[in-house]
Amino acid sequence: MNDQEFEKNIGRIRRNDKDGLREIYEDYCPLIYSVVWEILGSREDSEDVTSDFFIRLWDIADTYRPGKGHRAWMITIARNLAIDFLRKRKRESLTGEIPDYLQAGEDSCEEQLCQKLGLAGYQEFKLKLVEEINQKNRLSQMLEGEPITDRSSYTDIIHALPILYDKAVTNTRLALDKNTMNRINGVLQRAECIDIYGTGISYILAQSAVFKFATLGMECSAYESINGHYLAARRNKKTIAFLISFTGAN
Repeated sequence: MNDQEFEKNIGRIRRNDKDGLREIYEDYCPLIYSVVWEILGSREDSEDVTSDFFIRLWDIADTYRPGKGHRAWMITIARNLAIDFLRKRKRESLTGEIPDYLQAGEDSCEEQLCQKLGLAGYQEFKLKLVEEINQKNRLSQMLEGEPITDRSSYTDIIHALPILYDKAVTNTRLALDKNTMNRINGVLQRAECIDIYGTGISYILAQSAVFKFATLGMECSAYESINGHYLAARRNKKTIAFLISFTGAN
């Protein structure tokens, strides 16, 4: 749906025509769900907030201003609703008379901690901890030979940054092939939605890339894992998926 079609449907909503909302729902339900799910990480909560989004859209249709990019406008509203949902849940959890972990006769502190972290038990906690330590050590080894480390002085950093920037730009320019980039551009333009996967630091890069695609009016989402409900919702769409990896291990 382009801006003109969206504005037309918003106008129908302003005239209390439910078909306008239905058109927007059918086109953008997967997008709104994916935006909300990125923040909440819960299928049930994401479905609830997605429903709330379209109810809210009906109420605030008069606030939409053409020319601002309707996708970015909707994504902002969806994110705000998801964040408000989290804040409300946090306030509710703080209003309980006595926290669960302070109740007499409960499990050990270790088991309570594992429950709070969403882990099955203390053994899984230890495995997770070892995994994180190994990842930290691996990253430290990767960065050991880098020109900027935690031991670099301010002067070292000032001198190294221009060199790093020039090296990055030069290597990128040499790696690019015009014909290949044109083919990639053609594939992206034909895609109806883009998924970007990453873990840890690469997930942050995926989120940054999603924002850039969104500003271009493209439907794009970042994920740390596979979501079966989301994939089922998009099974009829032309989807392109990217996986960001520093080492190729994932």
